[in-house]
Amino acid sequence: MLWACILLPQLALDGVVRQHVTPDQPLALIAGPAQRRVLRSVNAAAKAAGLRAGQPLSVAQAICARFDAVE
Repeated sequence: MLWACILLPQLALDGVVRQHVTPDQPLALIAGPAQRRVLRSVNAAAKAAGLRAGQPLSVAQAICARFDAVE
């Protein structure tokens, strides 16, 4: 299954966007321990708001106050 992560890096985000009520709003997938959450993947609206993959959740919340974070 690791090959799927390499070949299709947006696969997890696409699955969440399909189930999300407002797919055009900033959305980020987060991972990591509770003390150090990081953004793993972001949609186009979140990128336009200044968010990027690898950013700590606290920094992302300082940059963009309104975005949805999904584990």
